[in-house]
Amino acid sequence: MFYQIDNVLVNKDVVHSNFACDLAVCKFKKPLSCHLFPIRVSSFGGEILRYERFGDCTPAITKGNSEKTRMVTFLEEPLVRKYGKKWYNALEGIID
Repeated sequence: MFYQIDNVLVNKDVVHSNFACDLAVCKFKKPLSCHLFPIRVSSFGGEILRYERFGDCTPAITKGNSEKTRMVTFLEEPLVRKYGKKWYNALEGIID
């Protein structure tokens, strides 16, 4: 199942998965594809956001589930960086 916000399709796993991890504070901006991980941006007649399951992320998923942190919330900064605050707010509206 996908949700459409403007011209971007978002896989339901991106919206509903819980995700968290600990990061050191750093001024360096990662490339956007790295900053969004584990969300991957694909193209299929437009952009599609999908969650890529990766075994090394299991501890972060476990922590996110225990703290009730959604992946979308955790990845707010890179999502706003790529799509803008208005788009992100529309995505959050799907969750609520």
